[in-house]
Amino acid sequence: MNYRDDITFLRAVSIIAVISNHISHSFMPLGYMGVDVFFLISGFVISLALDNSYQGGGRSVW
Repeated sequence: MNYRDDITFLRAVSIIAVISNHISHSFMPLGYMGVDVFFLISGFVISLALDNSYQGGGRSVW
């Protein structure tokens, strides 16, 4: 699997949104959505890794 700058950027934005929400709720009222975005991206990355493992003939822990 190749390194994806766009995925890293989205993860960073979601983390910044959550931290901003914790610092000041009025500054970023929907910052809690960063948690959802972070988990969505993590699921995407894990799914790609599992698919690459399956396509490569490797064993999966599942």
